[in-house]
Amino acid sequence: MYRLKYKLMDEAGEGEGSAGTGEGEGTQEQNTPEWLNSIPENIRNWDEVKNSDTPEKFWGQMENMRSFLGQSIRIPGEDAGAQQQQEFYDKLINKVPDLMIRPKDDDPDAMQTLYRQLGQPEKADDYRLPEIDVPEGIPVDEDALKAFAPIAHKHGLSQKQFEGVLKDYNEGQLQGVLQQRSDYQKGMQELRSEWGLTFDDNMQKADRVRQAFLGDDVTSIEGMPPGIIRGLAKIADQFGGEGSNDLISSAGKAGVVAPAEAKAQVNEIMGNREHAYWNASDPGHADAVKKVIALMKQANPDSSTDINDLRAGSGLDM
Repeated sequence: MYRLKYKLMDEAGEGEGSAGTGEGEGTQEQNTPEWLNSIPENIRNWDEVKNSDTPEKFWGQMENMRSFLGQSIRIPGEDAGAQQQQEFYDKLINKVPDLMIRPKDDDPDAMQTLYRQLGQPEKADDYRLPEIDVPEGIPVDEDALKAFAPIAHKHGLSQKQFEGVLKDYNEGQLQGVLQQRSDYQKGMQELRSEWGLTFDDNMQKADRVRQAFLGDDVTSIEGMPPGIIRGLAKIADQFGGEGSNDLISSAGKAGVVAPAEAKAQVNEIMGNREHAYWNASDPGHADAVKKVIALMKQANPDSSTDINDLRAGSGLDM
């Protein structure tokens, strides 16, 4: 296309030069590429125009834009109805299959659809129990784990969420069991130290009380809290004596006493200079020495039984 020359007219209508001379609009048009003259002035400032130095590039960008617009989806306005909204959602999900629409909390059907999309099984029985690692000797209560499945399904948990909750729950339960075991072992060790050589005897007394009062409700004394075992042994002592039958106490059997009592008896003998223990010519001296040695071992199994230590009073740390 050829550029048409024109004349600037003065008030009198006379020509005053041509577009090819002087400054101003004529000069700007001379610097404009010819192909832009075919484009309306109101679109010459578009980025697609500014970024094009040839008509081919410009129309190529227009073609791309047209293709892009053809793939776009219009968002419904505020006046759109429920059906139009659903049609929009269907188109959107068809373009982006992994997209999920957030339902309203008060729409149970929509919420159920969301749960299924997130991985909720069809039925509670479809949940699979996770593999749970526990220390040897600690059983896993699978019935309790399975009982959680209906609750998980009711609240829309996925298989992965179901497994995660059970593992965390079991971990908390396991820590509680391990703590109970530790407390029990510590308590029994304290009981052994307290009872010394009378431990087995006291355990038997406590077990007889268990059988007499608890029967089948508590089938074994093993695993009972140490404090309760101590209490049962004390009950046996209270009910012990001649004619007590099942509850007869064997306290003092074969001269065996608790460490604290053994220490008390040794202190009594050591503080009584008239005792046969201190008089070698006394007929009961030999038995008294044997008794002190036996009491010393009951009070402290590591104590010295050397007669010289005993006489020096260093056989037992009183």
